[in-house]
Amino acid sequence: MLGMKTSESPSRSHVHAGFTLVELMVIVAVVSVLAAIASPSMLEVARTSRLDTVREQVAGAIRLARSEALKRAGTVMVEPETAGDWSGPLVVYVDTDNDRSNARRAADDPLVRQFQRGPSVSVATGAPARIALDPRGQNVALTGAANPVSSVITLCSPSTRRTLTVENSGVVITTSSTSGC
Repeated sequence: MLGMKTSESPSRSHVHAGFTLVELMVIVAVVSVLAAIASPSMLEVARTSRLDTVREQVAGAIRLARSEALKRAGTVMVEPETAGDWSGPLVVYVDTDNDRSNARRAADDPLVRQFQRGPSVSVATGAPARIALDPRGQNVALTGAANPVSSVITLCSPSTRRTLTVENSGVVITTSSTSGC
């Protein structure tokens, strides 16, 4: 086909870039659905983090008390400032009168360290009022003979549990469970 002209389609002079309003609305809807799915798990992560923070604070206080009991060759106590609230401020002090049954008295018992309040978590019933560690670093009964005992403190959230067991040797063992209290 010599001599014939072929018609070519005219090329576009400009190209549209970007997203349409409908495409943007679809993206926003998808992101909203994903956020709604993820938010409950993020709440659980926050709860678990609070439990772990308190667990480490309590375990650290007990480990310090055991170390101080061995170093000072005396009885060292750990107790919450507010009776039974192991997630609140904790005090570690030397029990100079060796009366493990009474609470701390500032004039008689020197303070080793005070731990600030951790995040608020609930504590299962049955936690000891205080923990006493004797000169050998052993966890001893609060009343009666100074026989080694085990103590258990359980920290809770609706779906998670952290348990601290202070063995009779004074060693702290922590366990986790996915069941709440």
